[in-house]
Parts: sequence; C-alpha cells; structure tokens
Amino acid sequence: MKDNIGIEGEDKNIKKQDVLLKAEALKDNASVSEVMDTKGGRHFVWVILSECGVYRDGFDSDPYIHARNAGNQSAGLRLLHKILTVCPKKHELMFAEHKYQEENDEK
Repeated sequence: MKDNIGIEGEDKNIKKQDVLLKAEALKDNASVSEVMDTKGGRHFVWVILSECGVYRDGFDSDPYIHARNAGNQSAGLRLLHKILTVCPKKHELMFAEHKYQEENDEK
C-alpha cells in the first residue's frame, strides 16, 4: 500500500530527485572534459566515435546489418552530442589532431 504523502511530500521528492540528477550530470560533464583534456583521451574518443560509425553512412542493404549500424551510430552520436555540449573546442582539437595524423601517415 502506497503511503499518502500529499502534494507537499511529492514536491520535496521531486526536488530531491532534481538535485541528484543535476549532480550526476555535473559529474558526467566533468568526466567528459577530463578525458578530452588529454591527447590520449581524445584519441580514444576518436577511435570510439569512428568504430560507432559517426563519421560515415551506416546504410546497408541487409536490414540486420543496417539495424546494427544504426544502433552503433546512435550510441556514438549520444557521445558526440555530450562532447559538443561540454567542450566543443576540444572536439575541434581532436578532429585537427586526427587530420594531422592522417596527413603524416600518407607521406
């Protein structure tokens, strides 16, 4: 049986949940920023985004492969959105580092 805590009690519970969610979001943002602060972290994120297919078309004529590609891409896009929200300049730096590395590998 559910306790009848009333509107005031429910409002306190909602505020408490909001505080906890905000604290969790701040912790997530700090973690993303910390990873993107290091060159190794940016390289790792680039590899994950690339493996998720963020920078390529995920279409495939086989519907099962297409569904898998779309799922992977969705996960990568969530990560990319988080990075672009928290530290867009570090994403630009990551992209530039990868482009520089690619150019040097071609020589």
